[in-house]
Amino acid sequence: DTITLRATVQPGVTYQWQKDGVIVGNGPDYTTSVSGQYRLLATDNNQCSDSSALTVVEVVPQPEVSVTASAPGFCAGGNVLLEGYCPDTAGLAWQWMDDKGLIPLAQAWFYQADQAGSYRAIVARAGAALVCSDTSDPVMVAAYPLPQPVVYWDGTTLSTDSTYVSYQWYCNGQLLPFANSYRYVPAQQGGFNVVVTDSNGCESASPPIHVSPTGSQLFATYGSAIRVYPNPVMTTLSVESPV
Repeated sequence: DTITLRATVQPGVTYQWQKDGVIVGNGPDYTTSVSGQYRLLATDNNQCSDSSALTVVEVVPQPEVSVTASAPGFCAGGNVLLEGYCPDTAGLAWQWMDDKGLIPLAQAWFYQADQAGSYRAIVARAGAALVCSDTSDPVMVAAYPLPQPVVYWDGTTLSTDSTYVSYQWYCNGQLLPFANSYRYVPAQQGGFNVVVTDSNGCESASPPIHVSPTGSQLFATYGSAIRVYPNPVMTTLSVESPV
């Protein structure tokens, strides 16, 4: 950008511009993009001269801002961290805006977006907001709903939707090791639920379901661990089982 210094034109007067004491141009107007102290020397037809007071020109670098997001979107109840970046940080003022306009009090170099939409950052040199500012390209932020897993019981197997990315089953609030499929065959009574993660990385737990496996199911699971003794039996038969 440039600035034009302009004299009031008078008949029969010639004009000379000086920067830091060095002649840099002639005529009533002078355009510059260089910082410095400028003075105008005016001379009439009688060779009478006069000079103006010094005019200080300060060239302020134009800021350039970009924005990055910590993720393309957030799960319900969460947010995405937006961070503004400007190579030259001296004397910057920040302002964030969304689809609706300027966001009140959002005047730091970062912003936590908890609504879906398009976001931009505006930076300006302090005291020069009208001439030295920049607005970033828009960054889109999406909002993802939480998964809603439901557990079904067919009398033998617990199951939920098979389209989730990951699964973890629990019994009475305790994690069940290696129970990481969309199906689980319980070997004990209790309240079972599953925590799932969907393709957006959003996690949610199903409501618990209380089940009571039958004796045959328990035997199929623990049969090899059941001990019956003595054999042959005379008066007392002992049975040991892990459940």
